[in-house]
Amino acid sequence: MTHDPTPAMPLCDGRRPGWEHGPAIGRQRIPCTLPAGHDGDHRNALGDTWPLFCEDCGTTTGPLQPLTTSSPDGGLRDSHLCMPCSDAGDPTPAPLSRQHRLPDYAATGPLSLILVRMGLDVGDPRDVLLAAVYQLAARMERRTPPWNTEADPGQIAHAAYQLSTPQIAIHLGARIGGPHGLEDGVL
Repeated sequence: MTHDPTPAMPLCDGRRPGWEHGPAIGRQRIPCTLPAGHDGDHRNALGDTWPLFCEDCGTTTGPLQPLTTSSPDGGLRDSHLCMPCSDAGDPTPAPLSRQHRLPDYAATGPLSLILVRMGLDVGDPRDVLLAAVYQLAARMERRTPPWNTEADPGQIAHAAYQLSTPQIAIHLGARIGGPHGLEDGVL
């Protein structure tokens, strides 16, 4: 007796806005599990939903043109562009390192806002740590306080978080140095 599996339908694999720059794990990294080309909001395996958005400018309003782009893992995934962005030129996404800046709220907002916007659990120390890394990365990208070292290029800016629970004790630090120190940010 042989078993002929039914071919699986390709999945949408759409991600939340900003997933490329988020932590390596977390709810925003879980892709959409609806069939490719679906109408309406995305939905992942946990039941979280989020609207379709323009991959280039991030808008969720207006008609969005569906297109298929390559994903970082080498496969294909559904994505969308709004009309102004699709008319602007090549829909091929830029390399992920230069495609999008981290959102402003990540650099300037409180840690609790980052947790909420990323869909993380405030009571889970691992999620708090992910949000802290995300905030430090956003601040380093903008070189905003405590990262603004342009006034004194020799100054090394530093920020740190400490997270302690009965099960975990973590110290997270980040630095940016001047001409004689670190040239880039280090987490």
